[in-house]
Amino acid sequence: MTTTFTSHAHREGRWWVVQNDQVPGAISQVSRIELAAGAQREAIAFVAEAVVDDVAVVIRMERPS
Repeated sequence: MTTTFTSHAHREGRWWVVQNDQVPGAISQVSRIELAAGAQREAIAFVAEAVVDDVAVVIRMERPS
């Protein structure tokens, strides 16, 4: 059964930092936003001790203030 998580991405210099509120330790850093969902799937699966194929991720990009 696939579980969908929502992660938030924001820029820090040249990098995107992606974090999930439902799984607090699941934090990723990627150079391109299109890599964010895959990185978060792996991070969430690792922290939650889940199978990566059972994890789906929606990325929400935060706009700079």
